Amino acid sequence: MNVERQSITCLLEHPKLLPSYRIGAEHFSGIKEAIVFSTICKLIKEGKEPDAILVTETLNFETGKEWLKDVVEILAAPCSRSNAAAYEEQILKSYRRRKLTQAAGEFHQMAKDGDENAVTRLMAEIRELEREEKTEIRSIDDLLPSVIDEVDRIHCGEGGGILTGITKLDELTGGLQPTDLTIIAARTSVGKTAFMLNVCANVDVPCGIISGEQSGSQIIQRLIAKTGDLSAYRMRAGRLDEDDMARFVDAGLALKNRPLYIVDKARPSIDQVERWARQMQWEHDIKVVFIDYLQLLKNNAYADKRLQIDDISKRLKGLALELEIPVVCLAQLNRNAAAESRVPRLSDLKESGAIEEDADQVILLYRHENTPSQLTVDVQKQRNGSQGFFEVGWNKDSMRVSNEY
Repeated sequence: MNVERQSITCLLEHPKLLPSYRIGAEHFSGIKEAIVFSTICKLIKEGKEPDAILVTETLNFETGKEWLKDVVEILAAPCSRSNAAAYEEQILKSYRRRKLTQAAGEFHQMAKDGDENAVTRLMAEIRELEREEKTEIRSIDDLLPSVIDEVDRIHCGEGGGILTGITKLDELTGGLQPTDLTIIAARTSVGKTAFMLNVCANVDVPCGIISGEQSGSQIIQRLIAKTGDLSAYRMRAGRLDEDDMARFVDAGLALKNRPLYIVDKARPSIDQVERWARQMQWEHDIKVVFIDYLQLLKNNAYADKRLQIDDISKRLKGLALELEIPVVCLAQLNRNAAAESRVPRLSDLKESGAIEEDADQVILLYRHENTPSQLTVDVQKQRNGSQGFFEVGWNKDSMRVSNEY
């Protein structure tokens, strides 16, 4: 508590520090200290120059109690202006420790009571603490060296985005970028999951897949079909010939040591998705996570479906920022008659306009009946680049996407 009093005294003696303060009354453990701090802040904001007498008189008037003794004790703490930031940091650390201890206690009790929302509540408390931390303000001089270094590395062929192996997409976007939320959307049965798995198979970094629609074994089968250029149907039906079996084995061996990590669970919640992505990064250092698909994710925070999706899209973008990796999420497009009679567009994103707003990239996929061996890839939104569309080859049997068509 002494550091709290030192911080209060420091603010009283140096009122101009207030705009840079990262703490508020809620961060103090002492009730009296919090009240005195809040009063000093209010007086400074009113343009007054607070001292012990003015603070005491203000509190006496507002509370109807005598505050002289308490104010004198609190403001007697020695302080140094040069240590103001250190006082703040210590107060914030103590505050976070108290909040985490409280959250852990509540989690323990909820778990003992059999409350299934215990983990969700604990994760919500942790996210709230993360949001409360104010971001350090940096100047151009602070940021410029790292920007120059990053551009230089990209120019030399190092760093940059994660290449998808789809040449025209990489040329248009520079690959999957850290902290970006990329939405890949299509109508049912167009091939968005297959497209995602092709990208997943092409990237040369550890990656994670969170699937709410297909099992892990189905995902591996489709990856083997793509890698070995095998008919997925014949594989499932047990109709592979000798040549097919040889390619099946080769494809399996090629995939065996790939750093690919899969979680398959029907209708996962957004809380689970966040937790699994963090776990994958912590345990396996994944560099990109793929999610199949957005409208399947559960969100019990809201009753209205639109609000659920709005919150999910914002949290996926927040996850990309937190983990500093690309988050690639599939999404459904509307299937009404008017939408299906034309080329898809951003407004067709199902159930939410927030998806378009939160995403850094939105890629729409569609096929024309007269060109069944082609898939159109339409980059309709790119926050840091241009839009454009192009065709790629599409093999329905192996669900393989190729640059040749």
